[in-house]
Amino acid sequence: MQTLRSAMAAMPVFFAAAIFTSTGQTTQEDKELYRSRIDSAFWRNDFLIQQDSSARYTAVWVQKAAILGAIMDDADLQERFKQLDLQVEYSKALKQAQKLDKNKEYELAIETHLVSSTIDLTHIALHAMENARLYKSVADAEKAVEHLDLALENYKLTGSSQKMVDKHWAEEGLSWQWLRFYKGVCLRMAKKMVEAENEYLSMIKLGWQEPTLFLETADLQDKSDKREEALKTLALGQDKLPGNAAIACALTKLYIKTDQLKKAQATIKPFDNELGMNAEVAMTKALVYEKKGDLKKADAILKAVYNSDKNEVIIQTTYARYLMRKATNAEKMDAEEFAQQAYTLIDKAIELSPSNEDLKEELASIKFRFPKVKKEEQD
Repeated sequence: MQTLRSAMAAMPVFFAAAIFTSTGQTTQEDKELYRSRIDSAFWRNDFLIQQDSSARYTAVWVQKAAILGAIMDDADLQERFKQLDLQVEYSKALKQAQKLDKNKEYELAIETHLVSSTIDLTHIALHAMENARLYKSVADAEKAVEHLDLALENYKLTGSSQKMVDKHWAEEGLSWQWLRFYKGVCLRMAKKMVEAENEYLSMIKLGWQEPTLFLETADLQDKSDKREEALKTLALGQDKLPGNAAIACALTKLYIKTDQLKKAQATIKPFDNELGMNAEVAMTKALVYEKKGDLKKADAILKAVYNSDKNEVIIQTTYARYLMRKATNAEKMDAEEFAQQAYTLIDKAIELSPSNEDLKEELASIKFRFPKVKKEEQD
């Protein structure tokens, strides 16, 4: 977005940008003079904004946005002003300028700059969200929420230029709905469960029919001990998207968890034709057989799924957990054999997903319960 912002900074309406143009800077001395002027202009502008009378003028905020844009386009200046969240300040300046621009004198230029700000904030937010996921960082999750909020606020203010944001987002598989959903994901990672659930439910009420929305909402509700709400969410998802296997599988599993075997059977039955093609459907069907007590069929399905793909973490862990449940009810010798198989599967899953702390805890739990298990080579 640096190129886009730099190009827009040359627009006549943002008169301050003309002072800061770096074209023709051929020496280090020229660059330092350029940076010195921007630095000085920033503090002069900051002083004006502190004055009540000056802060009421649109041009003062327009100038602030231009100065911040120039700072963000120069690595040395970014370092000098690293105490500021430049994108946040840039966004605030643009919104204040738009609010004060009663005569629409700067309308098109402000909206165009809001496009740049919206897209930049989106990238920052998604990067923070990925860091929050990788490092289980609450701080990064909170940062993502803040920047997603700002991006969505800016998006609403882009007016006739909004289609520029839509086009850019579409190229990256995004939309304002996805950003709202990701905000819910980040709220959940920030341990703000009620706010996350409310964000998801709001999107459901708005009619966004994305399968992952129903799945994530129900998962959050289930883990928050709101099992009835989770069942209702998945039932609604199935009603809206009756052919979606992922929702059907999630609903079936929840019916099993709540001892509603008949409903579980009825929910997964329509997907029997996908057993040989969809591993999730097959594993869910195996859970139904397990619940019925037909372990022979459950074994056959899970072994077939495992043999079809021995390098899939979900398959490894699903099969391992099934074996551990068998170990719980088996005779000592059989129990140790099942535990060894499960241990090997979880160990392999960790190799495939080395940052998964939950799997590491699961492996340690198996070792604690069955001290004789050991690392083995898989077939």
